[in-house]
Amino acid sequence: MPDMDIFNVKQLSPTALAFVGDAVFDVFIRARILQENPQPGRELHAVATRYTSARGQAVLAVALEGLLNEEEREIFRRARNTRLARIPKSATEAEYHLATALEAVCGYLHLCGEEGRLNLLLNQVI
Repeated sequence: MPDMDIFNVKQLSPTALAFVGDAVFDVFIRARILQENPQPGRELHAVATRYTSARGQAVLAVALEGLLNEEEREIFRRARNTRLARIPKSATEAEYHLATALEAVCGYLHLCGEEGRLNLLLNQVI
């Protein structure tokens, strides 16, 4: 996928960035798990869920926030403070907001073509 114009990426809503970031984060986690410890499919899913659940993402988001530059921190803050239509029963509202912030940063970096920065940040918090 070609990189989006940075101006266009900055115009996307936090929920749009999180929509993309959810998939990006999921692929990152799945690849990392396979790389570190190949297991049967059911066990892989159980391990991945520890990271990809809102609760797991919230823990990582707290660690990530301190590593972000000013621009990334602004994306994180906007996404964390976004009014969300629905919060799943499996997470608290605070956890879900932090998970959304993590996903938005992932989506933002991916759409800007900053895969190296994205990988660096995620590898540091996992």
